[in-house]
Amino acid sequence: QSELAPASITKITLELIEAHLIHETTVQEATSRGRPAVGLQVNNEGWQFLSMRLGRGYLTIALHELGGDVLIDTKIEIHERDQDDVLERLLYEIDDFFQTYADQLDRVTSIAITLPGLVNSEQGVVLQMPHYNVENLALGPEIYKATGLPVFIANDTRAWALAEKLFGHSQENDNSVLISINHGLGAGIILDGRV
Repeated sequence: QSELAPASITKITLELIEAHLIHETTVQEATSRGRPAVGLQVNNEGWQFLSMRLGRGYLTIALHELGGDVLIDTKIEIHERDQDDVLERLLYEIDDFFQTYADQLDRVTSIAITLPGLVNSEQGVVLQMPHYNVENLALGPEIYKATGLPVFIANDTRAWALAEKLFGHSQENDNSVLISINHGLGAGIILDGRV
């Protein structure tokens, strides 16, 4: 229990409603009498995030609502291979995406990036990647510096395994393995509900 006073809960709830993070819904049980209960629901509309997938020779950029609905989806060929060139190209493509789709952007909250290779997700650093000459690239901090948005970076196969656990066929399982076979071989392992 939170041990918050009812007045505090009401105040916090009103602030979340004013920030358009939640909205009220009516919850009326068939047998209930009196004033209907007020339910609260997360407001996914108008809140957006950018997802990026850097693969072998391509970059996808998509704009999603927080509920996951895809609003815009683009795919771009990437010919750059060296670290500085790859970073410069990614920053350019993010800026170009924001300019091109400015009229469709509402409240972009963050950027999520998946890519193959070794990643330090906590620091936002790409340690190394196949197909690209990248070593200890501080991708998250560089994109944050350019956009001011929080950036989340993860290995693609680990991210897919987590998505499968949260939204897919593995929701009911504490242990699962997702195997990716493409230009390489990768596995995302969920043990006791954790990646």
